[in-house]
Amino acid sequence: MPTCSLRPVTYSARAQLGALFVTYMHELQPYDPTYPHINKAEDYPYFVAYWPESRAGTIFEDDVRHPFFICLDEIVIGFTLIRAPAPYDLTHWQLAEFYIKPDYRRRGVGKLAMQQLLSAFGPHWELQVLALNKPAVEFWQKTLPEIAVAIHRTQPVPAYYHYVFDCPT
Repeated sequence: MPTCSLRPVTYSARAQLGALFVTYMHELQPYDPTYPHINKAEDYPYFVAYWPESRAGTIFEDDVRHPFFICLDEIVIGFTLIRAPAPYDLTHWQLAEFYIKPDYRRRGVGKLAMQQLLSAFGPHWELQVLALNKPAVEFWQKTLPEIAVAIHRTQPVPAYYHYVFDCPT
């Protein structure tokens, strides 16, 4: 049976993540035309903030952020970016971005990756989903009840659903 794993993205591997990130951002465009058009990952203002090497001396200097590749066996099939919101309470995490390549969706890999994140970083989480991104909304509505507890969904602005949830104990 294939093994799902999270692999930290090193500074030297950021170009590989950048290529995946551009694909991901292009995939989001139809769901929100106001999304910035990204031709390179560095066009996204927070991309460089995921590595201490590139955030020194910037407004992101004190940020707590982690980039991970999502792997099936040893093959990179997606990524996730997480961050601790200020004031950097390391028991509370935001899932900033989460992407699985289309050919690997609906195989349970996203659920396995999220379980690993919850186990490694728990206990409190939040994420936002574009309300018009029906495949993503369906994924989170199905997956969160299977892996999390105390799930609360709001829609603070029409464009997004906001989920707050905890790891099971």
